[in-house]
Amino acid sequence: MTLYPVTAFLTALLAFGIGVFSFLRNPRGDVNRRMGVLSLSVVFWSVFLGFMFLSKTAQAGLRATRLLQVGATFIPITYFHAVLALMGLKAQKRSWLILGYLVTIPLAGLCFTPLYIRGVTYQSLTQCYYPVAGPLQPLYMFLFFLYPGIAWIWMSRLFPRATGLRKNQILYILIASVIGFIGGSSTFPLWHGIQIPPLGTHVVLLSTAIIAIPILWYRFAEVTVAMARTVVFLMVYALVLGLPLLAALSWQSQLEQSLGTRWWVWLWVLCALLAGVAHSVNLYFQRLAENRLLAQRRRYHETLRRASVGMTRIRALPRLLKLIVCILTRTMRLSHASLYLFDPAQQRYVPMVSRGIEKHLVGVTVGPDQILIRYLQDHKDAVVTEEILLRLQQGSSAPLRDLADELRQLEAGCVIPSFVRDHLKGFVVIGDKRLDRVYTDEDLKVLMTLANQAALAIENAEFYEAEKERQAVMFHSAQLASLGTLAASMGHQINNRFHAECIVAGGHRAFLKSVDLKSVSAPVQEAIQKTIVGLEKIEKDAIRGGDVVKTFLNFAKPGKMERLDFGEIVRLTTELVQYRVKFEEIDFEWALEESLPLMEANKNQLTEVFYNLIANSYDAIKNKEGVIQKGELTLPTAHDYKGKVSLRVTCFTKNSNHWLKIVVQDNGIGVRPEDLPKLFVPFFTTKASSQKGTGLGLYIIKKIIESHWGEIEVSSVYAEGTSFTIRLPGVSSQARKEAS
Repeated sequence: MTLYPVTAFLTALLAFGIGVFSFLRNPRGDVNRRMGVLSLSVVFWSVFLGFMFLSKTAQAGLRATRLLQVGATFIPITYFHAVLALMGLKAQKRSWLILGYLVTIPLAGLCFTPLYIRGVTYQSLTQCYYPVAGPLQPLYMFLFFLYPGIAWIWMSRLFPRATGLRKNQILYILIASVIGFIGGSSTFPLWHGIQIPPLGTHVVLLSTAIIAIPILWYRFAEVTVAMARTVVFLMVYALVLGLPLLAALSWQSQLEQSLGTRWWVWLWVLCALLAGVAHSVNLYFQRLAENRLLAQRRRYHETLRRASVGMTRIRALPRLLKLIVCILTRTMRLSHASLYLFDPAQQRYVPMVSRGIEKHLVGVTVGPDQILIRYLQDHKDAVVTEEILLRLQQGSSAPLRDLADELRQLEAGCVIPSFVRDHLKGFVVIGDKRLDRVYTDEDLKVLMTLANQAALAIENAEFYEAEKERQAVMFHSAQLASLGTLAASMGHQINNRFHAECIVAGGHRAFLKSVDLKSVSAPVQEAIQKTIVGLEKIEKDAIRGGDVVKTFLNFAKPGKMERLDFGEIVRLTTELVQYRVKFEEIDFEWALEESLPLMEANKNQLTEVFYNLIANSYDAIKNKEGVIQKGELTLPTAHDYKGKVSLRVTCFTKNSNHWLKIVVQDNGIGVRPEDLPKLFVPFFTTKASSQKGTGLGLYIIKKIIESHWGEIEVSSVYAEGTSFTIRLPGVSSQARKEAS
């Protein structure tokens, strides 16, 4: 018995497994179906090839030969069909396909006639009955080389234009099919009596395995790496196992004399030991070869691993985000990269940092209900655009088409998700590698590790930022409380002084009025009358000063939630803000809709909100006046410009609940578009001097509104003005409960 039937049956077994796996993976995919049909042809050919090599009679050999040739006749055209489907050329080359089947099907039927197979003869080279060619057998040989050759030419033309995975895929298929068809053609010489053994049938097994790789798997190794692994494997096992086996076969008689008729048992034991040694040696030399071929890739993998460990020490969130994107683009030589994080305010994933992207991609956001986000959450793995496109070619489906469209819109070569406790924190969109290399499985593993470490680092940085904000708010609250206590103490003392001045001035004024001035000269009478008028003014100012102190004392009292009318907040706000804003310089108006619902609120906190908003509007107006005076802003009616601030309160219904809508609007300098998203960010200020603003005012306003189950929005046009819209629930509804 020779090795020919063993490799034939192994080829049949492997081809059957590949065909079943390919078909079951996507039964509707055209490429998968074509691969299944090709595998079936190879199975049919190789099974009966094995029976032919085992044949001991001419009748058995002829039967096996006719059946194997049926499968062999279909291999060229089914291979051609599979390549067309894989390359997307099926529609363009349809005529070639139809012609091939029109010739192949009748030729397969002729396998059972002497026109194709004249008979069989015993061949000592194969130790079996081998077919003798009929007059039509050269036609099969012509088809055997024609259709694969045409497919190779078309693939060679596509290869220079292909990139990434597609380029690798074409190269794999070319190499594997050339090996397979050359190996299969080694059976032809003996058909015509040429004494050349069909040794090539052994390598058909190898080509079947190689051609399945780019069809069934997407993250396959680059061809150079795969070839290096294969060469090392063959050399090591040929030396470690092949030489002892060859020596044993050569010295068979000597081994039988020394070890007995069961000498092969010792050979098995030796081969088992040598197989373990060969495995270790193979791994060692494969690592050496890969380290030499992939030296650059291993370096940037190590850089990314070190970066993933070091980034957890960075506390500043903006710096951390920029560092992540910078490391990725520089280390991997990417065309572009963007880091997206979930924004609770917008309820979308927004780009936080980008590098190298086109202008039309700036500001593009991704919703949580989009197919890309659902895909990342379901698979929890990287998405490679080329893989999705290859899967689309194998079988179209609506979700995959939508996913491919979204990836194209983002111009993504790959999307790496960042998870924290199964929660999608964000993702990184990276472009193609500048060196036209594919994203290998090892690349994606390193990137996933980096992304998950980045998610933890981002969460730590966000916690640090939140703690910093909380400390700032606590300091602000403590400062207000201290000022409130100090104001209460000082206000009591100041109020006493005003009261004393009022009593003294009133007493002196009453005394002077009671004095008889008839005997006094006119100048003295005039002086006394002026003194009485002055004392009256002092008395009135003292009373007014006492009222001012009472207003501040009311504001300085610790606030609590209470049911109140919004008009009370407007009254307290206007009383306070008149000492900050010069109303005579601007037009200030406020309007309250009738029958506003009561609200449950902290009076002092809401007073602080509207005090700050009106004060900010006044500052924006003064800023605009200064810009106009400097000539930096030209307005059609600049000489008539006068600041305007309005506060309007209306009622509206939302989900059968009553809400208050408060709009504070001004015609001040406004906010530049790039600064508008940052207005509620802590420590961000648009004011020129740090003495004017700390950057906490609007942030605290937002927190106060949210603590009242409300919401605040801002719209602004630079040089035209700003409008703040606040919505607060009334106590007559269940809005607060729904919002909370």
